[in-house]
Amino acid sequence: MCLLGHQGEGPSIAFLPLGLIFSGLKDFKVGFMEEVWACIEFLKISYNDVMSMPTWERRYFMEK
Repeated sequence: MCLLGHQGEGPSIAFLPLGLIFSGLKDFKVGFMEEVWACIEFLKISYNDVMSMPTWERRYFMEK
């Protein structure tokens, strides 16, 4: 069973609908920006420091 398109360019079926992918990215970005804002507003961490932090470290500080 071949799943390639007519010219062999890749799968001929979509794995996820594009709307689902982009809505998930939008939700992620909104949550991420809320975390950045909270770190700046309440924890007084600079924007550059927050943006360079790994996710686990940013969330650790937010939970304290």
